[in-house]
Amino acid sequence: QEGVDIDAIAEGLQRLSQLVTEFPQIKEMDVNPFMVGPEGTTPIAVDARISVEKT
Repeated sequence: QEGVDIDAIAEGLQRLSQLVTEFPQIKEMDVNPFMVGPEGTTPIAVDARISVEKT
């Protein structure tokens, strides 16, 4: 069984963190599942739910 691309996991989490930093009105985020394949593949957020603050 092939391993997963650890760097892709780190980059995906960094991008999600950047999204929340750039949009402080995001109050909650659920990404499930977050799929990562072998090295060289692109991670995929299959489903996501984002709650934002009302303005």
